[in-house]
Amino acid sequence: LGLPLDGNADDLVAEPATDSTFETWSECANDNLHLLSHVTSHTPRDDITRYSQLKRLKEEYLRKTPGERVASMNEPELLEGMQGQLVRFPPKFLCHQEKRSLAMKLSQTFDLAKVPFL
Repeated sequence: LGLPLDGNADDLVAEPATDSTFETWSECANDNLHLLSHVTSHTPRDDITRYSQLKRLKEEYLRKTPGERVASMNEPELLEGMQGQLVRFPPKFLCHQEKRSLAMKLSQTFDLAKVPFL
């Protein structure tokens, strides 16, 4: 959940519907998004505003060998700083894409969950 393992956040788990828990998880999700966006080129982020950009990044990434994929990462050791699996969805991601065509393209040609990072 992105909480510290030292036991200092036990009260957040005991009562997850509090403002402090939401703030902790939101901060964790923002930090994780910034880490992923910095390390990899194909992570959804605000500067990818059209499907064509996303598709190009995905295709470039998939053309690489596993070794090239690792080499293309910016400071991969930063991923050790990720806390849990919470990642904020970037609000401007694909914001300039026409919604009808986006839904069709995403459902037919792209599954974010299937894009390996390494």
